Amino acid sequence: IIRLRAAIPVPAPSSGQSPAFALPSKAMLGLAAFSVGLQMSEGAAFDWSGIYMKEVVGANATYIGMAYFAFTLPMAIGRFFGDHFRTVLGPVRLARITTLIAILGLLILGLTETPIGAVVAWALVGLGASMAFPLAVTAAAARKDRPASVNVASVFLVAFTAFVIGPPLIGFVAKGIGLQNGLLSLLPFCILGYFLAPSLNPRRD
Repeated sequence: IIRLRAAIPVPAPSSGQSPAFALPSKAMLGLAAFSVGLQMSEGAAFDWSGIYMKEVVGANATYIGMAYFAFTLPMAIGRFFGDHFRTVLGPVRLARITTLIAILGLLILGLTETPIGAVVAWALVGLGASMAFPLAVTAAAARKDRPASVNVASVFLVAFTAFVIGPPLIGFVAKGIGLQNGLLSLLPFCILGYFLAPSLNPRRD
């Protein structure tokens, strides 16, 4: 790899000065907000899936492990094959399909009372959330209004802020009305993402 470094093309530095802190431009607000609900759902799976399995559906340790595996495996598969499906379906259609899958998973989590149902639901959430961030980053990098690095950094900032905020939000809601309702509180953000999917269309501005 060290010997190949000389053959790797290095892009020319940007003529403009990049900001130290990248925020989305007005034209990019929809694109930056698209993945918020799905990033919050991803954070919820990492932080709350085990507690949900134990306290809501009364699962044993085997099902708790299965739930986490059921979330991460479809997420890995979705990200591995995401470029292929983006080419076949287009970014907007793919975003809407995967967002609907995640919404279905959250709905099942809010209603199911069985460990098997919960494992299936976490798998749907994992698959549904798998392509949101890659799609948003690809769309941000393709825009011509600012340097790609600035646009990508601004999307990264919004997406991972959502990733961090999601679990505490669920805990706040769960404290008052239960963990299932806490997970359902993510639905409005995911539904918003569904309607913001057209912001993933290639832009030349």
